[in-house]
Amino acid sequence: MAYNLLKGKRGIITGALDANSIAWKVAEKAHEEGATFVLTNAPIAMRMGEINKFCTALNWYEREHQKKCSVHRV
Repeated sequence: MAYNLLKGKRGIITGALDANSIAWKVAEKAHEEGATFVLTNAPIAMRMGEINKFCTALNWYEREHQKKCSVHRV
């Protein structure tokens, strides 16, 4: 049950490599509570093939544009 405790809050989450990492669980909960955040290690997780699973699991969409989650190398 989400209470939108983090609605409107922004953050940076590091270390979300796969479903076994603590950062992954933190990101899931932050998303459930309405937070907007950036995953700093997305290129590494993308190489491991897990970041797309993360986006799919959260049904993660950009709220304004309703586009599916995408990860780009910076």
